[in-house]
Amino acid sequence: MSEPKEKKPKLVVDATATTTATTATSTPVTAPLTTLTYHLNVNDAVNGQEEDKNFHYLKSGPYYYLSGINTSNTDVATMFASLGISTIEDVANWEGALVAQAIAIGATVETTSIVSGSVMSINNALVSTFHGEDFSTLLTRSPTAILSLEDWGSELSDGLSVDTILDLANLVQVKRAQAISFLATEESVPI
Repeated sequence: MSEPKEKKPKLVVDATATTTATTATSTPVTAPLTTLTYHLNVNDAVNGQEEDKNFHYLKSGPYYYLSGINTSNTDVATMFASLGISTIEDVANWEGALVAQAIAIGATVETTSIVSGSVMSINNALVSTFHGEDFSTLLTRSPTAILSLEDWGSELSDGLSVDTILDLANLVQVKRAQAISFLATEESVPI
């Protein structure tokens, strides 16, 4: 039986510039700089005019490159500006969303039996009214229970359709921003 042929990146010839890329088996391939053709895309995650950009470009681009964020909603723009969010990478690292995601994960591993003498808390992340609540209960609360989001209830609800901490934990634009930001660290050559 013969060995299966190794798939190599499709190359398009352009004599203007060259770069060396490496295939999955570490075989160097010299090709023109902009001519390696990849089949990856995140077109459904970004607005149409940004579909042909690489991960590095998208990561540092403004948050409104993400599809599904209403750029005409000035309340969301005001909230993001106040929270220091201007890029896709900022959305990926948004503290309020990270707290919500951690609460959602906590709810999956929390048991209903209370351990006597437990000293665990996330009080530094929550408005004091919600101190001492279990993860599952917190998931049902408004995201304004998260201290950094205390003043942004209507903006989250009206602008992003986020009414609970669980909604924020599952917000697709945040997950897409996290994926784009991570994939940028794995991108070989920003073109």
